Amino acid sequence: MELVESAVQLVESMLAAVIERLPEVDPDILFVGEVVANIQSDRTIMKVDDVVQRTGIHIRKLQRLFDCYVGVSPKWVIAVSAA
Repeated sequence: MELVESAVQLVESMLAAVIERLPEVDPDILFVGEVVANIQSDRTIMKVDDVVQRTGIHIRKLQRLFDCYVGVSPKWVIAVSAA
């Protein structure tokens, strides 16, 4: 029984060390994920301007975020989601 308890403690300490080294969650990733989910679920979003109006973010910033985190433009995501 002691062997099992020591193994559990060892694994817990290793996991704690890994968790401490994880980077903080980037709020931009969460934001872009929400925008993509909204585009996919809301069929009334037909243009990038629709996304801009709903999020309040400038179009150029939206394009940069999509380029960085999604790898395609918001226009492309809208087109694929509408198909």
